[in-house]
Amino acid sequence: MNPVSRVISRANLSRALARNQLALEQAIVTASSAKASFRSAGDRNLVDLISVCQYFQFLNFDLSCLMRDLLTKRRRWHRVMHARHLALHAHECIEDSPKILGKPLSALLHRIGAERGHQESARELLQELRPMRKKHAREIRRIRHLAAAHRESNADSFVAVIDSIDPESALELSRDLMAWLSNVLSFLTSVMATTEARHDA
Repeated sequence: MNPVSRVISRANLSRALARNQLALEQAIVTASSAKASFRSAGDRNLVDLISVCQYFQFLNFDLSCLMRDLLTKRRRWHRVMHARHLALHAHECIEDSPKILGKPLSALLHRIGAERGHQESARELLQELRPMRKKHAREIRRIRHLAAAHRESNADSFVAVIDSIDPESALELSRDLMAWLSNVLSFLTSVMATTEARHDA
């Protein structure tokens, strides 16, 4: 990619992230309102389902903010700082998401009487994390070292780890993760719509 097209791509991505942030802010507020209504009605299952949606909305929102911060910085240490935060957040997403999408979500889908296809979709989403882990294995290993370095009291060791951070690699991992998170939210929105329709019938 030549330098000019890279600048254009970065500008387009930054605008797309800004739109994503706004949409997610609105979605989070709407979800909170719906959750309050279902809580008042005593529908614990729908409250739990919306909570799962919000969890992934917040992951996506934070990722979007951190990516945009990185894109708008030009000084190396600013970019590395934002890349460090972005990489750690991406790592937490990859490590923690299976804890939500695994057995807890499977049990919730069973309680709400979700379609069999929804159970299968949840399993497929979890499986999609595997190739992402494989593709970004080197970056994920570096992030693990970075996480340990956050508690490192030796400045030389800390600086050495920070110097190893590649902002472009952090962005690439985050773009793949954001695409996956978008798929998760689309799936959860579908489950929510089906459940509400059955609830209102």
